[in-house]
Amino acid sequence: MRAIGLLVASILIQGCFAEVSHPVYEATANEASVPSLEARVAELMAMSDDELRDFVPKVNGFRFCGCPNCTMGTQEGQISWKGISDPDKAVCRYCGMEYPNEKYPETQTKTGTNFKGETVTYHYYEGPDGTQYFFTGRRDYDKKGWLGSRTYDLAQLYAVTKDPKYAHKAVVLIDALAEAYSHWCVHFDWPFREKGPVKPEPPFPTAGGLWNRWFYTDVPIPVIKAYDLVVDSGAVEALSGELGVDVKKRIEDDFFRFSVWFVRTYKEFYHNMSPGIYEGMIVAGRVLGEPEYVHDGVTRWKGLLTSKFFYDGFWEEGSISYHDQTIGWLSRVANTAKGYSDPEGFVSEIDQARYDELDLMAQFPLARRALAMNRRFVYPDGHIIPSHDAWARSQRVGLKKSEPWILPGMGHAILGCGEGTTQVQAQLHFSGGYGHQHRDNLHLSLFAEGHELLPDLGYTHTKYRAWTVCTPAHNTVAIDEREQASSGHTCNLLLWAPNVGPAQVVEAEATAGYKGVADEFRRMLALVQVDDARAYALDVFRVAGGDQHDYFLHGSADVDQIAECSADLESVPGSLLGEGAEFSLPSVGEQDGGTAADGRNVNYGFIDDVSRGETDESFDVRFRFADGSPATYTGTFLGAPGTTVALGDAPSIRRAGEEDTKVADFRMPVLAVRRKTDGSPDSFVAV
Repeated sequence: MRAIGLLVASILIQGCFAEVSHPVYEATANEASVPSLEARVAELMAMSDDELRDFVPKVNGFRFCGCPNCTMGTQEGQISWKGISDPDKAVCRYCGMEYPNEKYPETQTKTGTNFKGETVTYHYYEGPDGTQYFFTGRRDYDKKGWLGSRTYDLAQLYAVTKDPKYAHKAVVLIDALAEAYSHWCVHFDWPFREKGPVKPEPPFPTAGGLWNRWFYTDVPIPVIKAYDLVVDSGAVEALSGELGVDVKKRIEDDFFRFSVWFVRTYKEFYHNMSPGIYEGMIVAGRVLGEPEYVHDGVTRWKGLLTSKFFYDGFWEEGSISYHDQTIGWLSRVANTAKGYSDPEGFVSEIDQARYDELDLMAQFPLARRALAMNRRFVYPDGHIIPSHDAWARSQRVGLKKSEPWILPGMGHAILGCGEGTTQVQAQLHFSGGYGHQHRDNLHLSLFAEGHELLPDLGYTHTKYRAWTVCTPAHNTVAIDEREQASSGHTCNLLLWAPNVGPAQVVEAEATAGYKGVADEFRRMLALVQVDDARAYALDVFRVAGGDQHDYFLHGSADVDQIAECSADLESVPGSLLGEGAEFSLPSVGEQDGGTAADGRNVNYGFIDDVSRGETDESFDVRFRFADGSPATYTGTFLGAPGTTVALGDAPSIRRAGEEDTKVADFRMPVLAVRRKTDGSPDSFVAV
């Protein structure tokens, strides 16, 4: 333990301290903001200094805590702090149960060791199945974050009013947080996994943190910015004299510099959360006069941008939600660093450079291109295109006009025509897997008449996440009931012809998704404009390899629909796995994939209420809205010998509102066209 203390101490004194003119970051509030700021800090201002110190949590708590009283919600996110009006309680947002209580007593304890060598105790309730519930830990986690935000409110009030009472209270709170921080334990905090403190020495777990639940956001940025606004007020020196403690050292070294040391012990992962580290280091570096912190953050910023974005500007995970998160945060980091200049004569040991009037966005056109992506990667109604783990409910400004557009690096093509309410988009997705990906090679999406008629479900944290990522949940083909590869492969663009008379055409192949199985796996999609108000799509999917090919299409995930088919179909018992198939769907959290007997693909079990028939002839399928809306998907499928046609329904997920108890309540129609090929090449052709 003493060795760790010496290591930290050595790191803290290695910095190249520079004179700082405070505030580095000007207050964002103004006189009009004062009433709302005063309301947010009223309870804290009413506390004595000692009461405020006692109010700061003695343990740093846990972000994830389920509710043993109900099964609602998702991802162990049901419990939250009741707030300053009832500060000792946490509450379930769904069933209203308050914690801690006598029904679910926190009689179990878990201990850890902090960096001072002290023993820290965590209390929890253990359910009959062994699940551990840290109710007071969840309360304290929220309280800690709330207090961190209030430091900035107090500092802003001082910056606007120059009233010393606000500077004093801000410094008291910052110092109280610094003192508490020095007694906290690094802890592991992840949904549906055992939580608790870990040993106080590197390497720390990825899902570990002190200030936050994991290290990416463990530098307390709001608190550092608050300190920046009040450090020259005289309140720090006054409190030091009052307490007989070097408050400046406790805050700057034991809290802020220690937090930077902590995040720097981790390997650089270039993750979608990594910009949180960069922002923290740059803010701390500028406020504390540590230029190497700034250089470290900027060097990593450049590394992530140049190594983890496709050449077309899209984030590597192929999700617009994670793209927006990552590039938005990178933009914020650039703004945090903008205008920074190193001390005179300083050259960094990290990148052997010095910065003068730094402007990262001006230096990197790729960053500006990536920032503009979210304005285009949308459907005509403004909803984002929910490829991979993207939140389908997210919305931007809609499009006035649809035109062909391709992202060849990311692997997504949009064929589009029409204006206003007549816009049509047919999309082909051929992205590889580089994180947060789905098993969705050559997925087809169709938007027309104001609706996403053939959808991609997008992201969920519910227990049915396994369904949303699987191959049968996408408008593509599955071979031998197998899932496509989820990572470690790339797809290839074969043809991009966006202007062939009235047609737009794209073709891609993804045999690597079925490596060793598929000799051919490619899809050609054409959008043909008939006139200003009408268009149709031609779909040709070629498959060779394996003995069974299943072509899937799914109806609306947002509105109830009725499925109709011109082929003769009869209701059959069981799911698409067939009558008598033994399987269990996921029931406990998003990491539960369910099980099926004999190694079969359990995801076929999600498709229920099946009607099935055999035909060699062409047939039509319609998905029409149950409310009578004229918007209708109609597909005509070319016949082929030995074709089995099945209609069923499956969870549409979106309308469940991220609540586990509702995921089976909302359904969407599913078409499955099956061919037994005995290894022969096969084609699915539809209009």
